[in-house]
Parts: sequence; structure tokens; C-alpha cells
Amino acid sequence: MAPFPPKTSPRRSLAAWSALASALLLSSQPAVAAEPSPWGLYFQGKAQSARQQLARQLAGRDLDPAARRAATATLLDICIHGRDRDCVLEQVPNYIALPDPAAANELARREDIRRTGYYLDYGKFTYGSAPVTAKILEGDLWRQENAANPSLYLRRLSLASSIQLEREDYAGARVSVDKTLSLIASLKNPQDDAFLVAWALSDAIDSLRALGQSDRAYGVYRAGGGFIAASLPPLSVDAMMYRLIEAELLLEQGQFAAALPVLDLAVATAGAIELDDDSRAYVTAQALTRKAVACTALLKPDCAREAIDAHPYGKLYERAGRTPADFEETTYLAARALVAAIEQRPDPVVAKALAQAAPFEAGAGANAEPAAIYRMAGRALALAPGAERQAG
Repeated sequence: MAPFPPKTSPRRSLAAWSALASALLLSSQPAVAAEPSPWGLYFQGKAQSARQQLARQLAGRDLDPAARRAATATLLDICIHGRDRDCVLEQVPNYIALPDPAAANELARREDIRRTGYYLDYGKFTYGSAPVTAKILEGDLWRQENAANPSLYLRRLSLASSIQLEREDYAGARVSVDKTLSLIASLKNPQDDAFLVAWALSDAIDSLRALGQSDRAYGVYRAGGGFIAASLPPLSVDAMMYRLIEAELLLEQGQFAAALPVLDLAVATAGAIELDDDSRAYVTAQALTRKAVACTALLKPDCAREAIDAHPYGKLYERAGRTPADFEETTYLAARALVAAIEQRPDPVVAKALAQAAPFEAGAGANAEPAAIYRMAGRALALAPGAERQAG
């Protein structure tokens, strides 16, 4: 599994640093099917097992074309929800290569074309080539949406906003988010597809954050947060990622105490479900970096030190010599320096790591400026008190 989508990273979350909900009952989550269906396994935190079950099913030679198409689509959807880049890139060509289904009518045929286009474009976006990504939304299918099929339309809107944010098309992303929220508000029975609606709503909240509209995102969260938490199975990757979104939003609102149990829940979920080591470390790191900052803001140095000591990036910086490889490592070092400053002790490893711009900063896009700010502030905090710290 590759790193999670960019909307989950703290693009412009300087408010959480400058300003420096209790966990919801898991019993309110929807019941999981007793039979170990692929989605049932996924909702139980067993995304890898779900993919393996579908792979075994697809390996059978006696599978009829309709069943093969349905199983491949389910596998792709689980790969997408599980943020499994390699799986998406492997399965998109498999789905595209399947023979066209026998459509009952012209409307069904067009919906299948739209769904196939969604998978194809998701694969292109996942591949990560900027020239390819730039052309995705220029396709004719993106001008032929069907709001009467909200399940597919919500998926396509989520993909559109991700592409637009990646390309820094903020006006376009705002339009996609507005369409998402309008579509959800128009649903007469959102509980009929509660999981997908909750996923789309959490994605819209994250997009609003990435757009710098934290107050609006918080308003949507206040109105729909309960529905999201009750509709995303607690051991799903979607619920885990929602906790990071929720915590980041609470931090931006200065609600540090409320963010702590949410961050703890994200860490606990990452440790309880099937994830590859890199993805588990990524989620745990995101949560513990923020927990260290929140604890510091609440004047809880022991809590902050506990978060830093448990951080998966700690092993990377046991001794000097490493330069941050990405934005997440830089934020970890800045948080570690903040904790060290509160404890009134220098951290020479951090000071050296942040002594100069890391190579990743040149291509960090919207994260370039925050990375530079965290680097300079972190280095100053990591130095021993005196003239050098004052000089930054």
C-alpha cells in the first residue's frame, strides 16, 4: 500500500500550530454481515483478506462474465477505499479488459460507461503523472454526469475534487465540493447508502480544510459528524482516516482536548486492522505528531513526551545524519523540537536535521511554504538557549 491521498496531509494547517470529540461509541456503527463477504471482511478491518478472497474468486475459470465483472468492480472499490495504490493500478486494466456487459437499456449502458470511465480515471490519477492528471477532467464523460445515480456521482465528485486540489485548481475544487454537499442534502433517504454517503461527506470536509475553509468544514462537521461516525464501520480504513480528518479540524479550531481521544482512536485503529507496515506507520505518525502538539498546547508535557517517544519516526532520528524525506518527517521534527523546548532541553539531532532545506521541499507544492516554516521554527526550538536560537 502506498501513502494515503494528499487531501489527508496538513496542507495549510498552520492554525493548529499557531493557535496552539470524545471518541464515539463503536456500538453505534452498522452491523457487519455475519457471512465473510468481501465487504464484510473489509468492514471488520480485514481489507487484505477481502482482496485475497476476491482474487481467489477471480482465479476460478468457471466464473461467468457478469459475476467476473461484479467481483472485479468490488475488488477495485475495496482497493480504492483501502487506499491501496498498487492494487488499484493492478486491477484497473483488468476491469477495462472485461467485455462490455449486456445492458438492459440505453440508460444502463451509459451508466456502465460512466462507471468504467471512473475506474479508468481513478487509475490515471493514482499513477501520479502530472501531464496525465492535467487532462483527466477534460474528458467528455466529465460533462455527462447523472445525479439520478448518486452512488456513482458521489464517487466521481470525490475524484474530481482530489484531482483539482492536486492541480491547485481551487475554484474547481470548491465547485466539486459544493456539488457533493448539495447532492447529499437532496437525498431523501441517505441511510439507504449510509456508508458511501458518510465517506463522501468526510471527504468533502477534508477538501474544505485543504481549501482553507476550516470554519465551513467545521460547520459541516457539526451538522454531519454524528452521521459519519455512525455510518463508517469503526475498523474500516475509511473510519480510521476520518479520525485524522476530524482531529485535524478540531486542532484548527483550537479544540485540543477534544482532539486527543480522536487521535488515540486513530492510533488504536491503525494497530488493530490489516495494514502494511508503511501505511500503519504513516497513520500512526500523523496522529502522534498532532497529539504531541495538542498535549503541549494543553500544558501536558508528560502526554507530549509520551507521543514523541511512541512515534514511529523516532527510530529514524535516534542519531544525527538524516535529512527529512517528506513533509510528514518535517512536522514530526518540529513537534519533537517543540516538546524539547517545553522540557527546556536542546535536541541536537533535530537541530542538525532541520539545519537546511530538505530536497523534497522544492517539489512540495502547497506544502512547500509550511515545510519551510516548520523547519526554521523547529530548528530554533531544538537549539540550546542563547544567541544561536535567537538568530534562528
